Amino acid sequence: MESLQATLERLVVFPFAVARAAIPRLKAQEKARVVFISSNRNLLPLRGGSIPDIARAGANALVKSMSIELAPHGIPVNAIAPNYLYSETYYPRARFVDDAAGRAYIEQVVPAGRLARPEEIGELIHYLATMQGSFMTGAIIDFSGGWPVGMPPPTSSSV
Repeated sequence: MESLQATLERLVVFPFAVARAAIPRLKAQEKARVVFISSNRNLLPLRGGSIPDIARAGANALVKSMSIELAPHGIPVNAIAPNYLYSETYYPRARFVDDAAGRAYIEQVVPAGRLARPEEIGELIHYLATMQGSFMTGAIIDFSGGWPVGMPPPTSSSV
């Protein structure tokens, strides 16, 4: 229960509190955009992943609900749901870039055949944060190189 509460606090409650605090200012601005970073891990749940899956589902529900609330004010609310994005936390270079077995695993699991580069998600964040229109709202954009194709993401014993 403690782990569930801590995860919900970090992935749902805190983003909700920040967004709620920002809403009055966002409404007062001539142009505002809200972009959340979520996860697409819910597309292929894993055994033992109920806590992060519950939290990500809650975060995605927050995006959908907030988009409905802010749409009348011309404020789009969208999210990017990455997986297989290079980071030292989730896909460390030593294991998934420099190591031949790790690279082979990524090439097998990710249809794009590689990890996404941080600047690639940066381009999408930039687009959502600066787009001219406000009609695209409530989108949770899959950013995973075509995954899933029936294989789960790696566990500590996969590679």
